[in-house]
Amino acid sequence: MSINYVGSNRYLFQSDETFNDNIELPDNTEIILRNDAHVSCGNLTLGRNSLICIESGVLTVKAGCKLTLGEGSRLDARSGVLDLVGARCDIRPESTLMLSDYPVRGGTLAGGWGAIPVSWDNGDYKFHKYRSYLQAPISRVFDGTEFVGHWDMDRAYPQWFADADCDDWSEPINKAIDLKGSGEVFLPAGIYYVKRTIRVRVGIQLVGEAGMNLNYGEVNSIGTDVNATVIVPIQTVSTTAPSAGASTLTHRFARGIVIAVNLQSQYLIVGDSYEPATGNTEEEKYNNWKKANTVYDVHEIPMMEVGYQVPGTLVRYIKRLSKFY
Repeated sequence: MSINYVGSNRYLFQSDETFNDNIELPDNTEIILRNDAHVSCGNLTLGRNSLICIESGVLTVKAGCKLTLGEGSRLDARSGVLDLVGARCDIRPESTLMLSDYPVRGGTLAGGWGAIPVSWDNGDYKFHKYRSYLQAPISRVFDGTEFVGHWDMDRAYPQWFADADCDDWSEPINKAIDLKGSGEVFLPAGIYYVKRTIRVRVGIQLVGEAGMNLNYGEVNSIGTDVNATVIVPIQTVSTTAPSAGASTLTHRFARGIVIAVNLQSQYLIVGDSYEPATGNTEEEKYNNWKKANTVYDVHEIPMMEVGYQVPGTLVRYIKRLSKFY
């Protein structure tokens, strides 16, 4: 077993190793991985003000198990991999998760009040005490990871959740919104193709970079050089309308809305199958089918719909092209 003990509560892993299940370590514990060590653990709990630093290598939490860091701790995975596939990591309040070049693999990350048992009867509604912190650059840092609880960061970025060849930014943008909860979700300058509705919830500021499409005079065209944030809706489905063999391209935007601000979720429900056509005439059947399946022509698309005004909720510096590509 290649573990070097440096002090009473410091563990240094320099080769592959496996922790036994159900280990509890005291406050101020340090676990360091070096030399591309691959370390696997079961249920592992560290006390307050502890540190896990993956300087290189992989820390794997076994499926069905949980890694827990006590209050005021740090999990530094900027130079190595945290593998949570089928597992969970609880990062308790006032603790920090630091990421960089290596995405967290799968699993669930619980932070803030999501990482501790909260008793509402005892006044544990003071959420400012129950948050964990996230530090990460503008690059992919999560690979299929789910979140629980309250995470605090200056900004959230859809790039945290997107593949390098992402062709539908609606899911990464919505994941960044859900993770942030309230505050700023920032979209750096570029073209963001979307196939489903972006849902801007209460208290979110969806902010891009101000600039101009360099194809001056072509309002609904994309220039070869883009120094602004541009959202472009994409048609995805080819189907046949019930009228004389007509064929059309359709989309999967809930009620045809590309960006929905402060709209209740039930208003935005859209299914994955088309409703059948009903009516007494072919024209009536087609119109009913079109209405039921939210098929919009280019000029009918409501690019952004605002449910109600709330201070602190906004969409700013984002260009939206009102045509399909």
